Amino acid sequence: MIIFSVDNIHRDNHLLRRFLINSFTFFEYFFLALFLWINLASKKARKVLVILSSLFFLFLIYFYISSHFSRIDSIPIGIESIIIISFSFYFFYEKIKSPTLNYIYNDYRFWILIGMILYLAGSFFIYIYGEQLDPVAWKKFRYLTVVFYIIRSLFFIIGIVIFLNTPKEKPPLSNKKIPFLDFS
Repeated sequence: MIIFSVDNIHRDNHLLRRFLINSFTFFEYFFLALFLWINLASKKARKVLVILSSLFFLFLIYFYISSHFSRIDSIPIGIESIIIISFSFYFFYEKIKSPTLNYIYNDYRFWILIGMILYLAGSFFIYIYGEQLDPVAWKKFRYLTVVFYIIRSLFFIIGIVIFLNTPKEKPPLSNKKIPFLDFS
C-alpha cells in the first residue's frame, strides 16, 4: 500500500527535477559532441573526443547518484562547457590549417560552432556559481542564460539557412559509367 504525503510528493518531484536537469546536460553534451565528432578531420582528435565523452558520461552517472544539488548540476555543466569549447577551437584550428577558397563564414559549421561557444562561454560562470548563489541572486542572474540560449538559437538558424542554401556538389562525369550505345 502506497501512502501519499506531502513529503513523498516533494521527494518524488525533487528526484524528477534532478533527473530532468541531468538528462538535459546529457543530451546537450551528446548532440554537441556528436556534431563535433562528425566534423573533425583528425582521427586522433575524434578518438580523444570519444574517450573524454565516455569518461564524462561515467562521471555524469556518478554525479547523479552521489550528489545532492538543489538548483543545477554546476560541475557537469562546467566540464561539458570546457570539453565542447576546447574541441570547437580545435575544429577552427583544423580549418585554419587547411585553407580553402571559400570564406569561413560561408560554412554552416562556423555559425553553429560560434553559437555553441557564445552560449557555453556566456553562461559558464552563471552555471558554475548557480548552486552556490542565494535564491534571490539565482533568480536574478539565471535569466541571463536565456539571452545566451537566444543567441545560440539565432546562430544555429543562420547555420541552418546557410546549409540549406549551399549548392550540393555533383560528382564529376568521369565517375559515371556511360553506356556504349553504338550499334553499327
